[in-house]
Amino acid sequence: MFKLKIKYLDDDILNDNTDFNNKSYHDESPTLTINDVKIDECSFKKIDFTNVNFIDTEFIDVEFVDCILTNKCFDNMIFTRCIFKNCKLLGSTFCDADINGMNLDNSICSYCNFSGSKIKDFYVNDSKLDDNSFIECEFNKTYFDNVDFTKSEFVNTKLKDINFSSCNISNCDFDVHGIKGMIINRFQSENIVRLLGIKFDDQL
Repeated sequence: MFKLKIKYLDDDILNDNTDFNNKSYHDESPTLTINDVKIDECSFKKIDFTNVNFIDTEFIDVEFVDCILTNKCFDNMIFTRCIFKNCKLLGSTFCDADINGMNLDNSICSYCNFSGSKIKDFYVNDSKLDDNSFIECEFNKTYFDNVDFTKSEFVNTKLKDINFSSCNISNCDFDVHGIKGMIINRFQSENIVRLLGIKFDDQL
């Protein structure tokens, strides 16, 4: 697990004049557009980002705690060592993003889309990622623990050496080539075996 390189942070208020460098923000519901900005070594706690738009934003050593980030567009953005803890990211998109260190901890990330992203050092634990899309993703150093992937799709995405054994993969859509080398438990095998066209004789 990576560590954030956050040192001393100055308390600040989210507004159009914020420089997003070594700052701490908490208990706000701002309305603003964050455009062409590098957010470096910052902490956001109990922030409602509903009325915040991110455009061409880069996140480096950033933590989000108890934040609302529903339906946010992070497409084509860069994330380096970022943590989302107890956050809501329902419907958010990370398409074609460059992720190099991300932890989703006890967060609700239903209906998210990571398609086309390059994902490294990806740690997800105790979170809901149901109905997610991982199409043509590149995974490297990915770790899942107690994640609900119900009805998610993994298409044209190699899952070799990724451990799903503690996760719910019910009704997930996998392709035959992508599942080679993935790690599951014996109770999950039925979900995978059916992809090979094998049928079970339930009478036995």
